[in-house]
Amino acid sequence: MNISSGLRDKDILEVGCGDGRLSIRFAGIANTLVALDPDEEKLRKARKRLSSQDATVRFEVGRGEKLTFPGESFDAVFYSLSFHHLPIESQYDAILEAKRVLRHNGKLLIYEPIANGQVQSLFLIFEKELDQLMEVSRTVNKAETEGIFQTIKIKNFSITWKFEESYELLDFFKKEYGDNMVNEKKHEVFELLKGQISSKPIILEDKLKLMELDVRE
Repeated sequence: MNISSGLRDKDILEVGCGDGRLSIRFAGIANTLVALDPDEEKLRKARKRLSSQDATVRFEVGRGEKLTFPGESFDAVFYSLSFHHLPIESQYDAILEAKRVLRHNGKLLIYEPIANGQVQSLFLIFEKELDQLMEVSRTVNKAETEGIFQTIKIKNFSITWKFEESYELLDFFKKEYGDNMVNEKKHEVFELLKGQISSKPIILEDKLKLMELDVRE
């Protein structure tokens, strides 16, 4: 899935950039890229990952529901697997803020996991965000009903994750959540994966969707 399609030479705001794993896709094509995350430690890793990029890339601490930029600052606002991390009561505020900072003909792109994907099901063991995840579609529908945005397309696709053994899978989550939490929840991971946990390698499928919305004037 080419999530950067149509964004060449645009001024892009990425919300929830984490350690910059997706930011690097935009850095080479954008006119400017501002990438936000509330976690300064993850931003430090993102800056290191993109250290070879020029000054058109900027990382800042920030949240989507409280943007600090003037109106009509960007051609596109992109949520990097992050919209569902917003509290339910803040999701529509984030939609309104995206509309405020977008220019005429601007786009809002929301890239989200689907709850029943194998990897996302594991994430939900550590982060109890199912309600927030389910709220994303309702928030987008409300934005359409209120005449804020119009959904142009929704693309569903799958990606495959490969872990050589169970310890590699657990190490991945330890980097995200720490040793103590993973050790505490390890039995839930093994129970969810059942027989797959003893496979070598462990092949998991994740499901995702990309929602593309246009500003309605």
